[in-house]
Amino acid sequence: MIKRSVVGFVLSVAAVLTAAAQAQEVGPKQPFHAQAVQQVPNQPPKVAEMHVDPHHVRMEYRMQGRRVLEIIDLDRHQAVTAFPDLGVYVEMKAPENVIRQATQGGGMQSPCDAVPNATCRHLGQEKLFGRVADKWEMTYRKDGKTLRALYWIDRSRRMPLRQVFPEGTTMEMKPAGTEVVNGRQTEKWVMTTTRPDGQVITSYQWYDPQLGIAIRETLPGGYLRELRNIRVGPQDPSLFRLPQGLRKVDMAQLQNLLKGQTQGRAGGQAVPPAGAPQTGYPPPSGPAAGGYPQQPPRGTYPNRY
Repeated sequence: MIKRSVVGFVLSVAAVLTAAAQAQEVGPKQPFHAQAVQQVPNQPPKVAEMHVDPHHVRMEYRMQGRRVLEIIDLDRHQAVTAFPDLGVYVEMKAPENVIRQATQGGGMQSPCDAVPNATCRHLGQEKLFGRVADKWEMTYRKDGKTLRALYWIDRSRRMPLRQVFPEGTTMEMKPAGTEVVNGRQTEKWVMTTTRPDGQVITSYQWYDPQLGIAIRETLPGGYLRELRNIRVGPQDPSLFRLPQGLRKVDMAQLQNLLKGQTQGRAGGQAVPPAGAPQTGYPPPSGPAAGGYPQQPPRGTYPNRY
């Protein structure tokens, strides 16, 4: 799919800001600039320059030697992907999961904050892993069935410490002390997913309290996403505007442009278009995304995205 090919890399890198922080369910508290890095076993790392302010996310990277620029407008729910070397850009609706997570600065108050058409009922407070949590029951309709899930939301961090899904999978986030990551003081959290068949998969996140996001995430198999060289401070508004002189095209036109470029380089043989995600890298994490291998299967959750 050309849409996925064009934006696949930037959205998977942006997951460091959004999906990697989904367990925290908060967006960035302060504007910053950083290098977003994703590493896949047996592949060179992918690096993108990231600029974030309260209203925008900008990512810039090179793919197959070509400059690619992505700007997400959080207020307008719009994403623009530009290829300055080709003199063109495309517009599309920004993925709702990116918008929700990047703008949910106050954290999750109830599970229904990010799940339309679901009903949530507060069941009181409980202590979990030495922390006070609000317990919630969420019900929703899926494929003609009424499903029920349970959430324990940390009252301080406003993130789910435990989630029990309808088919029996349990996900837990446990604090594991503090560590310095890339010069930043962080909280280390251990995410454990236990499936009904007894399989247990563990991943790790390092949460930056100043920024309000996870700045590193590691997953089974050697996968890594993180932010490096973080510099907190106001971002130049011009960074979130497209360069002048670019021509707007639709997806079909962009596909033809990219196909012509890549076939020319390959002597007439078709090669993947610029931006095509490398195989083997997991999709963004989180229940509704289908998630990494430790996540429950699709179809279990409300139609969030």
